[in-house]
Amino acid sequence: AMNLPTGVSWPEDAITFILLGGQDNFRGHFGVEEYVAETRSHVPKANATTAILYVNEMTHMPQQNLLASTLPWMIRGLSAWEVGRQPPLSHFRSILSSLSKDGWSGRLLYTSGPGNWEDIKFSHFDVGKLQVAPLAAPAGLREDEAAPEPMEFTASDELKALWKAAAVAARPRHGAPFVQGHGNRFAAVVSAAVSSGPSGRTDAQRPVLTLPVGAGAEAVRGGGYAGGRPLLAVPSPHSHAPDPTPISRALGLPGRSAHRHASMQLSSPGSSPGNGSPCFYVNDPSPSPPRHPQVSFG
Repeated sequence: AMNLPTGVSWPEDAITFILLGGQDNFRGHFGVEEYVAETRSHVPKANATTAILYVNEMTHMPQQNLLASTLPWMIRGLSAWEVGRQPPLSHFRSILSSLSKDGWSGRLLYTSGPGNWEDIKFSHFDVGKLQVAPLAAPAGLREDEAAPEPMEFTASDELKALWKAAAVAARPRHGAPFVQGHGNRFAAVVSAAVSSGPSGRTDAQRPVLTLPVGAGAEAVRGGGYAGGRPLLAVPSPHSHAPDPTPISRALGLPGRSAHRHASMQLSSPGSSPGNGSPCFYVNDPSPSPPRHPQVSFG
């Protein structure tokens, strides 16, 4: 993009992470596809350690919120790429998750091998893998001669970019997209629909079920009776592999749970540990107080 007197050689073993802005004046008259393809055309075919992050909302000067959510992962990813010589997919996943959560949108391209590119499109509502189109040179030109005419910017253009960056920084959230609150009409509509739905009842309206917990020593896995009272057996949850998230599917990684599951064993003070699934007594209508601790579900 710079009108230099001589060409600049790109080392084939360079490890590079490029951050591009969709609102940058260096984009010129290019569309998104042309701008990304033009940037990718400068990477040597033998290079296998290059990533390009294109953010639609980014200006010539990256917003503070954008850098805070991407720069640490970019640096760690470059270090991991240098050591393992494999694409740092876990760091890419963290970048995409952070950007998508904060409402940014754009593209992430990275080399999975010499001359092989992966392209992932992301937004606040969607993350998906795209097909990478090969770079085609116009008829009669070699591929290394297909670069467009360089764009030259004056000091006045650079001053305009600085003023634009200052105006963006003065906005709420420093120009970051609104993903919650009144700044996003879609989010407001969804919030109103959820609050007005059947699940919007207060806790006072929810029925409370109280079950006395049986002793673990008296617990029967398949149900039955203990101490003259019927038992209700609750099976223990089975561990299973979580479904992959959209980001994991796009990167080809196994899924990971959004929440860590913690197991808890319920028993009376006289029970012995390790007796399998917890069991519950059905409520006894007799006026005598239960002899076992109470658990309330509401």
